[in-house]
Amino acid sequence: MDRGKLTISNVRGTARGEESIDRIDIELDDEKSGVRILSIQVNKKEFAEALFGTALIKCQFKVGGVDFIGKVHEVKHEVINITGKGGSFMKKEDVRRAVKKFEKNGWKARLDDAVNHHNLVKARPGGGIYRIAFHRFV
Repeated sequence: MDRGKLTISNVRGTARGEESIDRIDIELDDEKSGVRILSIQVNKKEFAEALFGTALIKCQFKVGGVDFIGKVHEVKHEVINITGKGGSFMKKEDVRRAVKKFEKNGWKARLDDAVNHHNLVKARPGGGIYRIAFHRFV
């Protein structure tokens, strides 16, 4: 059996343009990968009914990350020269071309790092040198 972390939160308040929020959020994360596997939203009355044994309570839920259960999430960073317009005008095609040789053995680049000025190591005419994060699950 896999190990996980369960969070049950009492959510109250209002959001812009919405009516008041008064619900229970239940989240299940895989302990090893850190990936959220299940998110459930249920109103408090129905949560209480479920807690005390009433079956088939309606709720909203989202399942994700099932392929990563039990795997370890690894992250590394590479400093890469990317040619293009630079800054927030960096084209995705320029970034994809620059990171392609680093995307081996399951590593995938976080392409948005090339438009985040915090990751700019050195600006150059026609591009720049960026610190790009890569991740994989093994």
